[in-house]
Amino acid sequence: MRTKTIPASLAALTLTVSLLAAGCGNAPASAEIPPDPFTTSWNLGEEGRTFSISGDSAGHVAGGTSEFLLKLDNSAGDGPWQGEYCVLLLDRDGIVKQVGSEEYDVPVGGGTQRPILVEFPEGYQGPLGLCIVIPERASVVTTVWVGTNRAGNAGPWPSITSCP
Repeated sequence: MRTKTIPASLAALTLTVSLLAAGCGNAPASAEIPPDPFTTSWNLGEEGRTFSISGDSAGHVAGGTSEFLLKLDNSAGDGPWQGEYCVLLLDRDGIVKQVGSEEYDVPVGGGTQRPILVEFPEGYQGPLGLCIVIPERASVVTTVWVGTNRAGNAGPWPSITSCP
């Protein structure tokens, strides 16, 4: 009885391995989009202050979380830089989601950086605008892509000048 069990087990194992290998062979060769790092900066002119956002513009997953880095630089300012900023996700029609907001106080000659965690909407595929708003001062929008398809038009993004 034992001699019949071993060949049957080997046959079942071979079949299982073959099916797994066949299933893996049907996967697309490149399902992921490369991350495509970016940095978008904005200079507040005569104030001598800048802010920037950096991260990856692609490779984000619907329902997943990605990290970006916000930097505030007051190295050329003539006084402390205080205020509030907000981070938004936009589509062509307006605000999809408020990611967060925070007050800041950057001393003269200094700078600060903060990680920004963005959770992308479940089931979403395509471009979104990642918007940083410093109310009544400036806003900057960078296109980020969710999913594996970069086809389609990104923007134009709405002009946002205040935090919700």
